Amino acid sequence: MSAKRNTNQNTSKTQTTRFLIISFSLLLLISIGTFITLGHHMNKVTEESINTLGNIYMSGINDHITAHFRTLIDLKLEQAEAVVEVVPSDTDNTEKLYEELIYRVKVRNFNYLALCSKNGDIEMLDGAQIRLTDPKPFYNSLRNNEKKLQ
Repeated sequence: MSAKRNTNQNTSKTQTTRFLIISFSLLLLISIGTFITLGHHMNKVTEESINTLGNIYMSGINDHITAHFRTLIDLKLEQAEAVVEVVPSDTDNTEKLYEELIYRVKVRNFNYLALCSKNGDIEMLDGAQIRLTDPKPFYNSLRNNEKKLQ
């Protein structure tokens, strides 16, 4: 009976050991699967968060640069208007008038100065010759006293 008892004990120990090994292996596989799934989920959430933050940041920078550009353009247009207002237009000496315009433009760091006639002829007073990319809308805006950048 002692041999039978030892056999039953060995079988019981083997079954318990096998059960523990299988249980531990399954627990290990479930843990690995859970961490892999969690890792993929965290990676996806992190990527979405980074994209969202990047879009918010770029939108803010875009607004800031646009506002800065508008301010700069408004300043330059005001400076151009000041040149016209400061230079006396009642002078008979055209050459002296042109010299005064060129001086006022150089003081304000403009690279070009041109006069445009009503028929669309452009006379360059300072800087290299310019060519309008789309002249019709430009001339229309001049006729309507609108501010236009070219």
